[in-house]
Amino acid sequence: MDEDDSFEFEKAEKAIMDYEKASGDKRGVAELMIYYVECGNKYTLDYGDINEPFYDALIEMYQKTIKDMITKPHALHYPNLPKAEMGKRQYQKSKTVMN
Repeated sequence: MDEDDSFEFEKAEKAIMDYEKASGDKRGVAELMIYYVECGNKYTLDYGDINEPFYDALIEMYQKTIKDMITKPHALHYPNLPKAEMGKRQYQKSKTVMN
């Protein structure tokens, strides 16, 4: 991996948050957040194992996406985001098992 090929988390996260502030489009934000995670996964497949902060950033973004879908009434249902819906269901199941 070249230095120019770095995965710049801060820039990507800032772009997503800027889009959310400018548009108010919660569905679009969820799509961008899922895309962020998918790009990180592809990056790993293309370049091999990265480092712990890399994976931590991906996990944090995915968790934030699922949490937003569960806790924000206007963001509870995304029929065209099957991966996010699956994650939401898995999270809800784990919360049920833990309680």
